[in-house]
Amino acid sequence: MSQILTDGNDYITAAQSAVYGLDGNDRIFTTQAGPDLYGGNGSDFLGSNGAGNMYGFGGDGNDTVHGGTSTDYLHGELGSDLLVGGEFTYSSAASGSIVPYLGELSGRDYLDGGDGRDSLWGFDGNDTLLGGDGGDNNDFTITVKSSDSADTFWSTIKGGLYGGAGDDYLDGGRGDDYLDGGADNDTLIGGLGNDTLDGGDGADSMAGGDGDDLYFVSLSGDRTIEAADQGLDTVRSHIDWTLGANLERLELQGTTNLTGNGNSLKNTLIGNAGNNILRGGAGNDLLSGGAGKDTLVGGTGGDAFHFNAPLGSTNIDKITDYNLADDMIQLENAVFTGLANGWLSAGAFHTGAAAHDASDRIIYNKTTGDLYFDKDGLGGAAATKFATLSPGLAMTAGEFFVV
Repeated sequence: MSQILTDGNDYITAAQSAVYGLDGNDRIFTTQAGPDLYGGNGSDFLGSNGAGNMYGFGGDGNDTVHGGTSTDYLHGELGSDLLVGGEFTYSSAASGSIVPYLGELSGRDYLDGGDGRDSLWGFDGNDTLLGGDGGDNNDFTITVKSSDSADTFWSTIKGGLYGGAGDDYLDGGRGDDYLDGGADNDTLIGGLGNDTLDGGDGADSMAGGDGDDLYFVSLSGDRTIEAADQGLDTVRSHIDWTLGANLERLELQGTTNLTGNGNSLKNTLIGNAGNNILRGGAGNDLLSGGAGKDTLVGGTGGDAFHFNAPLGSTNIDKITDYNLADDMIQLENAVFTGLANGWLSAGAFHTGAAAHDASDRIIYNKTTGDLYFDKDGLGGAAATKFATLSPGLAMTAGEFFVV
């Protein structure tokens, strides 16, 4: 085996099959097929565009390791590292540093960040990315150039573990990690810490593990997996979604009319700008439709219906199952102006078709079930309808809480 061993801050371009940087901040680039590159101590840059399987070991320090065109085994080891599977070319800047421009982002890669805050990018191919200890959400930035016979475009991508195309396996390990599966059917494991998991395109399996985790889902084939007592977890969805077991919060995204369903836990369901259907299910849930004409179904348990969207004719929600014994209505004081925080005062509530004195603010029409806000009681401003309940309820001020 042809080898190079060096100390100091080295800049090496070679065809050797094994290069050892040892001490110093090294720049090592080889065209040899199937190379073994060892950064050693210092903040090193290792790269290959040779054929065959590459083995890259960053060693101590904050290292950058780029793979070749075939199967890459990249290990950041200690430090905050950037690992990228895929061939690249490079140019030498005036300072002697390497500026990577990624080309063939392909191959089946194995990337292990080790300890520290790492960024791992698998790109095309079925890749395995292991974050190791440390929060893997560094703000490293690399610039990707992609071209074919028709187009040339540039994009900038940042931080975390990114699978790219292919059926990838991403494991964040310890720390607060960001995992993005990219295209195809991926498996994302958050591990310990407060993790963000985005499967991207494809039917993805995502397990946040311990910590308060955030999931992004966009296809019905996505799966979110949580065990009991693993934190307070949130799903943000662009499609109709039902919270799986042990997930607490659902936030609908975009403007499409969507349906969101809770589970048996104490859930928080947040609507988007469309006309949503929110169903709390069992448990003491909080439902907030947001903008749009939403249908709110609390289900069993003591539920809270939260109103915080600007008042108007396009923003009237329907509560289908309001229960006087268990439920409550929360009013956001930034919208329902002039109301003191806490339980609504008796003088600010009235049952009838309209306000009957200057202090009335919340009005329930027992005949129609309509709820109104009147900002000046008997003054000149018209009351604004904001919700509809069942008619005939024995509503009182004690059903309303201002937040």
